[in-house]
Amino acid sequence: MLFSKRGQAAVEYLVTYGWAFLAILATVGVMSYFGLLNPSKYIPDSCEFGEQLSCQDHYIDDSPIITLRFENNFEDDITITNVTGEDITYSGGPIDIGLGQIKRIDIGTTRPLFEGDKETFDIIIEFQRNDGSPNPHPTPYHNVSGRIFGEVQPSALGLLS
Repeated sequence: MLFSKRGQAAVEYLVTYGWAFLAILATVGVMSYFGLLNPSKYIPDSCEFGEQLSCQDHYIDDSPIITLRFENNFEDDITITNVTGEDITYSGGPIDIGLGQIKRIDIGTTRPLFEGDKETFDIIIEFQRNDGSPNPHPTPYHNVSGRIFGEVQPSALGLLS
């Protein structure tokens, strides 16, 4: 006899586990297709710039504009003079923020944004302190760096103030 019963049992054993392996692969494929295996989907949105220039709210829309609301917790009034970062464009002029005030800043991006995606932006805010002294020389520029992580929303739902 050319084939033995042991060989047939081994092949049946491998085929049974092969079908189980294919079922597991199909399940993982379906979960991946529907986005259930995307960990960034479960990470909450965040806007971190520290305590002195506190990010009160942020919004990323698909126009593509990033809207930030900052509260000035420095000891002086400040003037935001520039915003930089990778894929970041800022065409707004200087923005004065008094001590304890909250102001809105709109920042552009050259990165293509799609509704529902989660995006991360590393941003550097350049500012001057307005200490009110009659110093003939302007105060030096300072930087605050931060990170924004959030879901891209439709542009019609932007922050109002």
